[in-house]
Amino acid sequence: MMKHVTLPKAIARYVPNELMTEEEWKSLGVKQSHGWVHYMIHSPEPHVLLFKREKDYQLKYPNGIKQP
Repeated sequence: MMKHVTLPKAIARYVPNELMTEEEWKSLGVKQSHGWVHYMIHSPEPHVLLFKREKDYQLKYPNGIKQP
């Protein structure tokens, strides 16, 4: 499962040029359920964040947290 999150262009200058941790993208104001990983940077549009998550994540991990 994948999704794109579009940030206001004014925030684009705060987006680092590397993949972000959950803590980093949350600090930019992105709010989404557990399991999403920032997986790719699209250079022409740095304000668009690309996320992926395991298929059926919420069914596999009903408490929202993947156990190691």
